[in-house]
Amino acid sequence: MPMKTGLMISGLPTEIGDRTVDVHGYFELLSDWGAQTLDIFPGTLATLTAAELRAALDDHGLACACYYIGADLNATGAEAEETSRQGFVEGIENALTLGAPIVFTHGTQHTYAGEDMFQRYTQRLGEMLPLVNDAGLTLVVENAGTLMHTVDDMLRLMDSLGDDGLRLCLDTGNFFLWGQDEVDAMRRAMGWTIHLHVKDYTDQRWIEPKTRPDAAHAILGQGEVRHAAILEILRAAGFDGVLALEPPWLDATEPGLRTLRDWLTE
Repeated sequence: MPMKTGLMISGLPTEIGDRTVDVHGYFELLSDWGAQTLDIFPGTLATLTAAELRAALDDHGLACACYYIGADLNATGAEAEETSRQGFVEGIENALTLGAPIVFTHGTQHTYAGEDMFQRYTQRLGEMLPLVNDAGLTLVVENAGTLMHTVDDMLRLMDSLGDDGLRLCLDTGNFFLWGQDEVDAMRRAMGWTIHLHVKDYTDQRWIEPKTRPDAAHAILGQGEVRHAAILEILRAAGFDGVLALEPPWLDATEPGLRTLRDWLTE
């Protein structure tokens, strides 16, 4: 099967350019621009139930490829751990309603750093995996934030939890942002990868060496991330998952999706 186009959304805009839109108008535009799937953050459910959002997706031929579970897995204490567990329970329910085969956890990797926190993250992910697996879903983690942004750390995590069902979502732009070779990282982690985020940057630099990176956002295809080489790796591996666009601003959605669609239909 061919690779599919996707888009990450954290909410439902009410205006696109000079046009007022509801969820149906928004989804109609996304479909016209080339989106086939959506990666959905919980904020998208602020004004609609999961069932209502699923109905709108179905009406426009879109699918939820991944649902995001917000949970601080590294917070300590029985109450905090129970809160994160309940976040997973609720997130799994939403994912099942939306028809998402994949769930992603966020809220930890951008808050913590260091080896001790990496080990705790590994342990806590392992505790959540049975909940996800029992629901027939797959849990993925991404290279992002201060806790786990290197391909080496991602592969260490797979050594610990890959046999238990954890898989990877690789973010092409995040590798570039953190000063890594995004093509080499993709090649090394390909065997564990079932989902991708794609975004573009230029002018990678360091605010603080090795701990605080920065870069200028770019519309997909107009930056320095080597997506052509990454696509070659994906095609050679027979990858048939989703490449989900992460646009830097709303106006970058249409050109980014059209570029992504063109890449995947070449």
